[in-house]
Amino acid sequence: MPRKEDWPERLHEAIRSLETTPFVWGSSDCLMNASTLIQAITGVDPGAAHRGTYSSLEGALQIVTAAGCADIEAFVTKMASENGYQEIGVKFASRGDLVIFDSPDGPAYGVVAGVEAIVTGPNGLRKLPTLTARKAWRVA
Repeated sequence: MPRKEDWPERLHEAIRSLETTPFVWGSSDCLMNASTLIQAITGVDPGAAHRGTYSSLEGALQIVTAAGCADIEAFVTKMASENGYQEIGVKFASRGDLVIFDSPDGPAYGVVAGVEAIVTGPNGLRKLPTLTARKAWRVA
């Protein structure tokens, strides 16, 4: 899905709207927040089919298993492919691209906002250096 003409402004507003939203499985976890930010960029919510359908890690894993995926990373890779996001080298990731980081709690997904990427923390959004991401996808 191509980016909207005014996507930079839309991304900025979406980030501001989520800044202090606490982590909640199925509505404001890292995947749902990344999907919200991507929706601001493209107008399409890649997480729409799953938004609000789970309320725990176990529920998220049930969705992953039902999709035929071994883990959340495989699920996101499949979702990215289905939405036409091409995997790219992290050093080529730019503003608006999807990225994955390793975290003590498992994979964390976010969207690049420049030299930093926006990810979900326990009490709202936080920033991580983009170049520390493990994988990236171009959001066209």
